[in-house]
Amino acid sequence: MRLRPLLLAGTVAASALGAAAALPAAASTPPSETATPSSNSGATVTSTWSGSIAGTTAADNTCPTATGVNDTHDVMLSIPSGFYDQHTLVATFTITPQTTVDAFLQVTRDGTGEGTDVGSSDNGSVGQAESVTVANPTAGTFHAIACSFSGAGSYVGKLELKTAGFGGTAAVAGGGDGVNPSPRYGDYSTGSLGTNAGEPSIGVSWKTGAVFEEAGLTTIKAIFPPTGSGAPKLTDISPVTTSLTSLDPYLFTDSRTGRTFSDQLLTASSACAFTDTDGPGGGVVDSPATNGYTPCGQLPTAGVDHQTIGGGRYSDTAKPPTAGATGYPDAVYYCSQGIAAAFCQRSDTGGQAFQNAVPIYTTADGCGGLHGHVRVAPNDGTVYVPNKACGTTQAVTVSQDNGTTWKVKSIPDSSVGASDPSVSAGLGGKIYFGYENGDGTARIATSDNRGDSWTPSVDVGGSLGIKRIVFPTVIAGDNDRAAFAFLGSTTPGESDSDAYGVDPNDPKTYSGGTWSLYVSTTYDGGLHWNTVNASGTDPVQRGRICQAGTTCTGSTRNLLDYIDITVDRQGRAVVGYADGCTSACTTSDAVADNTFSSQGIIARQISGLGLFANDPLTTGGAGGGPGATLPEAPYAALLPLVGLGVLVAVRRRRRAA
Repeated sequence: MRLRPLLLAGTVAASALGAAAALPAAASTPPSETATPSSNSGATVTSTWSGSIAGTTAADNTCPTATGVNDTHDVMLSIPSGFYDQHTLVATFTITPQTTVDAFLQVTRDGTGEGTDVGSSDNGSVGQAESVTVANPTAGTFHAIACSFSGAGSYVGKLELKTAGFGGTAAVAGGGDGVNPSPRYGDYSTGSLGTNAGEPSIGVSWKTGAVFEEAGLTTIKAIFPPTGSGAPKLTDISPVTTSLTSLDPYLFTDSRTGRTFSDQLLTASSACAFTDTDGPGGGVVDSPATNGYTPCGQLPTAGVDHQTIGGGRYSDTAKPPTAGATGYPDAVYYCSQGIAAAFCQRSDTGGQAFQNAVPIYTTADGCGGLHGHVRVAPNDGTVYVPNKACGTTQAVTVSQDNGTTWKVKSIPDSSVGASDPSVSAGLGGKIYFGYENGDGTARIATSDNRGDSWTPSVDVGGSLGIKRIVFPTVIAGDNDRAAFAFLGSTTPGESDSDAYGVDPNDPKTYSGGTWSLYVSTTYDGGLHWNTVNASGTDPVQRGRICQAGTTCTGSTRNLLDYIDITVDRQGRAVVGYADGCTSACTTSDAVADNTFSSQGIIARQISGLGLFANDPLTTGGAGGGPGATLPEAPYAALLPLVGLGVLVAVRRRRRAA
């Protein structure tokens, strides 16, 4: 079982770096400074220093601890009172060595404001500059430590403090909001249970805390420790009927009721079962069903592909008289596509029987058949299904009458993408639409009126240099909080190509095309987005991620069509994804070492602010009245490393052994 405790955007693991404070070292000239950013948006405050470093002292990813072999410059950073109410800040530490030195830069700081090890940079070339960038740092003492991988000589150091404004409603993507900390994630392998986890879906019960991931024909239950970031206990809870054969796997958990559906596509039908007891031998109450599961009802009509299940409260508009008649309070929706059209059908019996399917769009609407996952707004029961291609834009089809009628609503500044988009509604009904734009970038827009109008879309990965993404997925919590996950790469070009990431001068080696899991979070309704690398230095994939279906070549279809995201009762974002780069691939750039695997992984938030300020089961979002209001502290306490509020973009490459 693998736990990868992760730092912030682009950082390296703290264990690979040095001690808490500055390492024993010679001092630069001058040895220290006090730096304060300008309060004028667009202004840059610059300072410089000089120093010298001994030859061949750096090991991989760290400067040595011996006295006298490093050169250190101390920066006492002062942040004016109220600065982050009006501004964002990017601090960049750079050292430029003389042409005979292959330098290494390590930045640490005193205390715990951003953690003790901020980041490092190793471009691996003689005479090249090394830089570490910190977004929205808190005040404190930083140490810019210079050492050498080869060669000895002098260097020039530079600190740039760049002030920017919020720019009205435009997000400072990757820069946070200057107040709330950057979330951190732990990545946990599902081991032998999840070796075939392409396009995993994920759910969590707010009643028991159990997390569920569908990995091919296997339904996995993960029970995490009640506190901390320990690895979960994993159990195979696969229903017999959904573990035999499949064209597409899918799982959905209605978080507030605790009912989990396991589903396998069988052309124009499905093998489906649900449990209220977290599978065999678990859960809240006994069930009369065999082995903890009840078979779903037959689907009178359905599409042949790309099924999705969702559920939530009923809309009061045209609420059917059969709603809740069997004691299950929520509507359940099964949606699928029929090549040129798509359909949804509703169950008023918690999945035991379904009504006839209703078209949610047709070719007359200009929409392609493929669609994303169905989601139900927790405040008013509006149903949403996103689509990547409706004419020249992406869109969401909306039902305000419990799936009886549907209307297509386009995101006007979007362009047709390759991945299915994702939509989610906050507790107050604000919807977040995350998508891969036609240019390959990660975009998200919001709407406060069920998609009638939209805020301008924001590129949440641009500040980290992300050029291509796949598999966008969004979950909202409180109305002003949401998390947007995707796989991203900083390599430009056509990512759905066998040549993507391959060195044009050496076809046996990858020179780019490294994919990571990113999660971008907003705490102010989409005004600002804080984007972090949630999978660390372990690649999720190298090279091509094929989205061309059955026409894909070789093993590049290993990740299939999507990843998935949900949120637990404490507000932790939880992501299910497949790892396509395991074993030697994790550290080797050799094309021959690429595994194109599909190992199931659960990425779970382990620190930072969650997506709920209060318990979602005791507020209006659970379908009732205002309920009890819990203070923010218990949620922060469950995500204990709240002080780590910094984003770091580190430029580095692995050294050859």
